Amino acid sequence: MVLAPNRMVRVPRVPATGKPPGRPSLKPHSPVTNVRMGGMETGRTMRYSLAAVLWLAFTFSGHAQSLAERLAQQHPEAAALTIRVAAGLKTKGNYSQIVPIIAQQLSGTNITVVPDESTGSFMSATGVCLGFDEAAIVQRDAASERAHASDRNAASCLGKYVSIGKPLYPYYGFWVVRADSPYSRASAQIGSIRTGQTLNVAAGEDGSGGQITLKNLLASDPRWKSAVHPTTDGGTAALRLLRDRNIDAFFLMDDSSSAMVEQSIKGEVDERGRPIFKFLAINPPSKFFDLKDWTGRKLYQPEKLAGGWFGGISTISVDAVFIVSKSWWRHDAASRAAADELGHALDTAEPAIRAATRTPTGWVPASETR
Repeated sequence: MVLAPNRMVRVPRVPATGKPPGRPSLKPHSPVTNVRMGGMETGRTMRYSLAAVLWLAFTFSGHAQSLAERLAQQHPEAAALTIRVAAGLKTKGNYSQIVPIIAQQLSGTNITVVPDESTGSFMSATGVCLGFDEAAIVQRDAASERAHASDRNAASCLGKYVSIGKPLYPYYGFWVVRADSPYSRASAQIGSIRTGQTLNVAAGEDGSGGQITLKNLLASDPRWKSAVHPTTDGGTAALRLLRDRNIDAFFLMDDSSSAMVEQSIKGEVDERGRPIFKFLAINPPSKFFDLKDWTGRKLYQPEKLAGGWFGGISTISVDAVFIVSKSWWRHDAASRAAADELGHALDTAEPAIRAATRTPTGWVPASETR
């Protein structure tokens, strides 16, 4: 059949299936407009063909991802993360016991904690403040001292770190003298010093927990401050000086299970098997217990050590706390998640930590008291 020239023919609408026979389309319901027969236009046919090619390319392309693949991209496996924890000397419990206990709680996660040696709590807090370590276990008073950097040529670290989790255990004050000393209280020994005389008391290296706590003790009573001369001897060196009567006392802050207390002090005996050292009660003025940390929490509380070798003496305690760098914690989502995981591990490890440090059942941290 021959159509007359310039005769208009209306082509039926595209079926509901979306594809006219032999002509795939990306616009299934678009009506086909008039086509002038005679000088027949081919643009519409070319568009149908191009749409079909694109549809087939999209459908069978190797770039298409499955739902499982797309979900995996939304929740990728967390990258391994190593957290350095400043933990004092290798011979002390934080390094050899507490960090490994925390590490055990994090087994099976992407987080690894490793201890980093320091000379004491002040240096540990400094390492976290300056970004050398991500975390540290320190005395709360040392962290507070470093935050304000009082009496030291150091930049302020206020706001550079925060404590996470609950306090770990108590650091107790131990005032050690020779067993033949006539005194039973540190205040009595200090009170015996005449004008112009001094009491030489070793308290560990500069920046150690012992030095910082002793500084606060002396500041609480002018008579104590004028009578006591702190020295930077510590550990077995301080005990040797005390045994040889070259110093008058040795002050340290430690947990009651430490090797220094259990072996070096309690275990030291003379040729007749008698103890060489003993502990004096520490009974500071009430002003001492009013001191607050960098967050406004109470620093110290009075304690009484168990009977037996200690004889139930009175002393003081300060909390051991776990601090983390604020800049690390806020760095990214991975660090924030790691800090949360650390806090959970600390709480879970609490029974093991308190057993390792022989913390009394029912112990309440000083920072949680009024």
